[in-house]
Amino acid sequence: MEKLRIKESFFYLFKCENWFVMILAIIGLFFIPIIGWFAIAGYYLRITRFWIHEDYYRLPDFSDFWELVERGFFMFVLGLILALPLFILLVIICIGWILMPFYSLFLFMITPYTSAKIALCKSFSDILDFDEIKRFVKDNVVNVLIFMGITMGMSFVINILIAPLNLVGNIFTQMGGDSFSTILPALIFYGISITISSIMSIYIGTVMGALAGNIYGIWLRKQETIPGANTGIDSPPETVYTSKIED
Repeated sequence: MEKLRIKESFFYLFKCENWFVMILAIIGLFFIPIIGWFAIAGYYLRITRFWIHEDYYRLPDFSDFWELVERGFFMFVLGLILALPLFILLVIICIGWILMPFYSLFLFMITPYTSAKIALCKSFSDILDFDEIKRFVKDNVVNVLIFMGITMGMSFVINILIAPLNLVGNIFTQMGGDSFSTILPALIFYGISITISSIMSIYIGTVMGALAGNIYGIWLRKQETIPGANTGIDSPPETVYTSKIED
């Protein structure tokens, strides 16, 4: 039985030669409003596509940049569609607040599925197949719970790392008012906090993208399903998926 590649997903970023360039590229894209943000999302989806096709040992590049933007925009629109019930629940007094956590949990559980489908498909009808979503969740309860646990665990680690820095920054801010001698240290600590948070967020996005593709790929292979067969699935962005790079 094929197992989830948890260890490989943790070290995936640093096993690739161009990992530092990738981090710099994503940081640079972050400062390009809208288009850059969509491209970043699309890049993580490209990682997901790599892992669906069992390409575990190299990072994708940023070729076909507008395809990255398109995928990221597609993800944004799907997120709005899936979040719509949350807004509806907000206007339902009492019952809405009870149901909202359950629906939020459901959205979290289907994240590997939606990420993989957006990485592969262009049609919302292919993605919003509720019978297939139900089968996916039913067949992948353990792997989805592992995905959720890893995601929440890494987010918790970020908070642990930056909390002392933000606390010290707040102390300096409250101590000196407009004094440069206290504002400068506060800015330094806040800057370190933001830097750590940004780098860790990029790392977490890579791990989540890899695991989402891994979970969905395992599920496809269990069903003996061929990606691209009568599903509207795109061909991979590169044509070398079948020749995987070994350790």
